[in-house]
Amino acid sequence: MNFDSSELNHLYRYCLALCGNPDNAYDLLQDAIEKYLKQSGKTLIDEPQGYVKRTARNQFYDQERRKKVVQFDVPEDQGELPDLENDLEHMVVDELLLKQIWKTLSPKEREVLFLWAVEGLTMAEIALQLDVPIATILSRLHRLRARATANETFASSGGEHA
Repeated sequence: MNFDSSELNHLYRYCLALCGNPDNAYDLLQDAIEKYLKQSGKTLIDEPQGYVKRTARNQFYDQERRKKVVQFDVPEDQGELPDLENDLEHMVVDELLLKQIWKTLSPKEREVLFLWAVEGLTMAEIALQLDVPIATILSRLHRLRARATANETFASSGGEHA
C-alpha cells in the first residue's frame, strides 16, 4: 500500500505532536514508514496508518527512554473525577495562549491533545488506542486544563500573578 500526500501529512502531524520538533518528526516518520515497508513485504498489514502510528509512537518512547527524558508518572488516586471531556470541549483558548501552553506539554500530553482535538477521538477511544486506563487520560486532561487555567490567569493579569 502506498500512502497519499494527505495520509503522509496526517502521519507527520502525529509525529510532530509526539516530538514537538519538525526535524525529529520527519526522522521519526521516515523510520516508521521504513519499518512498515519492510514488514509489509513479509506479512499483510490490515491498517497501515495504525501500524505506522504505533511504530512511530513506540520508537519515540524508546528513544526518549534511552535519553532518560520522558518521566513516566504513576497515576495518582483517581477518586471522583469531574466530566473533564465536556468541560474541556467548551474551554476557549486563544492562539497565543495555546502556543505558550503547547511548549510546556510533555510528549504524552501532546499526544492526548492531538488525538482529542485533531483526531476527534473520545476519551474512551484515546484510552483504548494508547492502551491505558481512561482514568489516566482524564487525569492528563485535568492537568492540561489546570495548566491552561493558570496560564490564562497569568496572561490576563499582564504577566504578573495577582
